Amino acid sequence: MLFGISGAILVTSLSCGIRCMGFFLALLGNITWIFTAITISNVCILTLFSVYFICNIKGIGNNINRDKIMNFLEMKKIRLKSIISA
Repeated sequence: MLFGISGAILVTSLSCGIRCMGFFLALLGNITWIFTAITISNVCILTLFSVYFICNIKGIGNNINRDKIMNFLEMKKIRLKSIISA
């Protein structure tokens, strides 16, 4: 933004050669800001995606553990029934 403002000031205040340089400085400043904004938004999207992905993996892990626990309890229940009936 600083380059954009300083470039605009150069464009309006000084002679033709420096005006052209100021125009390019302003253009360069605006392009830099656009790239910065794109980079920041990409980082935010990647962060959100990775958090979502990690949460999904943890969710799958919890489901696997829950299934193991349920199977274990089921086995205990069957054993208890067989002991009681015997």
